[in-house]
Amino acid sequence: MLKNCYAAKPFQKAIGVLILFAFLLWTTSCKSVSTTMKPKGLLVQLEDSKTSWINSLAWTPNSKTIAVGSQDQVVRLWDTSTRQITRKLTGFGGTVVKVVWSPDGQYLATGSSEIGDTIRIWDTQNNHLVFHDSRIRDSYITGLTWSPDNQSLAVGLQSNLTKDRLDGLMIYYPFRQQLPLVLSQSDPVTAVAWASNDSRLAFSLSPLSMGPSIVKVWNAPGGQFTALNITDLKGHNSTVTSLSWSPDGKFLVSGSTDETVKVWDTVSGQEVASFIYGKNIKSVAWSPNGNYVAVGGWETVSIEIWDVATKQIAATFIDSDSVNTVAWSPDSTQLASGNQTGVVSIWEVK
Repeated sequence: MLKNCYAAKPFQKAIGVLILFAFLLWTTSCKSVSTTMKPKGLLVQLEDSKTSWINSLAWTPNSKTIAVGSQDQVVRLWDTSTRQITRKLTGFGGTVVKVVWSPDGQYLATGSSEIGDTIRIWDTQNNHLVFHDSRIRDSYITGLTWSPDNQSLAVGLQSNLTKDRLDGLMIYYPFRQQLPLVLSQSDPVTAVAWASNDSRLAFSLSPLSMGPSIVKVWNAPGGQFTALNITDLKGHNSTVTSLSWSPDGKFLVSGSTDETVKVWDTVSGQEVASFIYGKNIKSVAWSPNGNYVAVGGWETVSIEIWDVATKQIAATFIDSDSVNTVAWSPDSTQLASGNQTGVVSIWEVK
């Protein structure tokens, strides 16, 4: 009798099935919501529906603007407060591969794949183009960096193997009547970085023999470049794709397609640390406070933040696509990344 009192009747079974079905619908909807939640550390994503494949981005020294260069031949200037585009720089005949602000924040230098008008400098405060150059032909811009005094611009070049090929490193003097200085024409240059507090210029050479890259540091006090003032940094087994200086100018970090990040003492020329990223590295950036190195790369959505002191991963951010470029805010509290689907993500770093 007691057993029959608790036996399920047909209508009770039907109600049970309905409850189970409703529960399955609820759990499915919850899963759908969870996949659209913001990844850990993500503050905001900046996205223009027309943007494609971001190659380079850079913060202004006052943190108010991020310049974004992309494959659709446009440079977008984003206001970091309103999260709106304040201006679009157009007229490029090719992909914008590099953007870099002058140390005083007034000028934006851009490098594109356009033949005959590759280097441009924009006065963003007065809204006009102040410099463009047509000397570089049939070569790719692989690096672009300002000197600390705002007066010179170093350009890394890799030719497309035509008869007018030009590989190497050039120094431009955009604000005075002086021809560019050609420093190296032996091998393609794959990355460049000028120390922010002195005259040292780092660049990486990728031998035409397809051997490993060699990172070189050129000490040029007073802008005097001589072969006697070059330090070679050897240790990577493949092409070096990105370079970044520590804020004090004592150390240099390099990222390579050999999937490693290396930290160098540029005075002694010795490798002092090495991190394994596990994928081809596209971009490395040393934080302005000197505490972290950010790494992004091809074939992975993972952005790693390495603690320089402990030599351990301090944080990992998951982007929505492969990362082409990373850049720190001047106060080191935020990191911007640009990916292959045209999205700029801003991450909070604590």
